[in-house]
Amino acid sequence: MPPPPPPLRPVPVDSALEVAEVVVDAPVAIDAQVVQVGSVRFVDPGCKRREASGEDTNVDCPEDLVPTAPAGELIVEHNGACYRVYERKLGSRTSRYYWDEGRVRCPANVELPPKLVVTIGRDRFRLDEESLTCRREVASNPPYWTQAPCPSVLIPKLVGLTPDAPCSYRGIAVNCGATGNPPGPARIIGIRVVGNGTEIVIARGKSDGLAAGMHVRLKGMPVPGTITSCNERTCTARVTATPDQVKASSGSVEIVP
Repeated sequence: MPPPPPPLRPVPVDSALEVAEVVVDAPVAIDAQVVQVGSVRFVDPGCKRREASGEDTNVDCPEDLVPTAPAGELIVEHNGACYRVYERKLGSRTSRYYWDEGRVRCPANVELPPKLVVTIGRDRFRLDEESLTCRREVASNPPYWTQAPCPSVLIPKLVGLTPDAPCSYRGIAVNCGATGNPPGPARIIGIRVVGNGTEIVIARGKSDGLAAGMHVRLKGMPVPGTITSCNERTCTARVTATPDQVKASSGSVEIVP
């Protein structure tokens, strides 16, 4: 019988073999999406290069490594890079924050307003770029932000996409003016005096794409009023006109996008 093989012995650490890194020159793809070119790979939302030391270094992403967004997805641009729009729920970390994932190839198909924070009356609103939803600041100690309908000045515009509902895309309010079809006149169905102005009720609501913070204009009145609340079918707006001036108008208001 042949002699038994010698027993295996552990290899001392100082005599361990050094394994050289294999650099792949050809692009590596998974499901037709390139995920690595040479020693550079895509790690959402950026790219990393594996150095000879074995450490990773952040590098600019080659265009081939940035994934393409699914058709119809809303895409926003931030600091020269583009990201998918995610629904963000208050108090939940199930969706992304601070642009830490969801990067896709540009161009964006959403045009953001010039200002992302506005003050309307006593209220302060801000548009969340990542979710395209709005928050209203609650005056408390300390103050905090709560979800609220977007004022008209914070509603984003679509670029190359068509709303799938009146002034809305996948449940997100979008500027109707972007499609060339801004909201038309709305009939006044109620009037009452409040403080130093007049409150009117108009026969259009959320289902027509209206939201609190949007503006209305009475015929012959240079100063627009502001929509303060809406349900599905009607909205309430505050105007500086007197009830007699409201009655003397055409009986309707123009929605100002």
